[in-house]
Amino acid sequence: DAGIAAIGKALSCEEAAGALRADIKGDLEAVRAAVSGLPRPKVLLITMRQDHDLNTLYTANASSFVSELVECAGGDNVYADSGNTYLEASKETIVMKAPDVIIEFHAGEALSPEEQAQYVNDWQQLPMLPAVKNGRVYLVLESHALRPGPRVAEIARILARLLHPDAELPAR
Repeated sequence: DAGIAAIGKALSCEEAAGALRADIKGDLEAVRAAVSGLPRPKVLLITMRQDHDLNTLYTANASSFVSELVECAGGDNVYADSGNTYLEASKETIVMKAPDVIIEFHAGEALSPEEQAQYVNDWQQLPMLPAVKNGRVYLVLESHALRPGPRVAEIARILARLLHPDAELPAR
């Protein structure tokens, strides 16, 4: 938000920047309104992992914009109260937090359907997780998914669809 205002000022486009900021805010509020009152699943965000054995799992706390988007989309980040903005999560703490949904970001990665299925299937190593038991492990591949920019509302809508597939979400 502040970045858009700063760029608008630097380019002498403050009015257009203000309109863009208002549009983004309105779009985010529409997503928030569409999921308000619905049950809030516990969400594990995986912002990065390097292997298929689930030994290197990175996540984010509530101060991360990705966590803010999950909150807007009607979920609760299981690592929201962690002291570090970005941290490595252990399998043990993930089991204790028992997420209802796992959202794993592979922003901009050109993964084949087989590779995507492998990333989802990797979670079968932790079959006791509610997210795994209920088939609620999802990948987000959009290249801009981990960038706080003008398309954050689009990512919020994607997350809301994953968390609340039956909710009537704004189309935009």
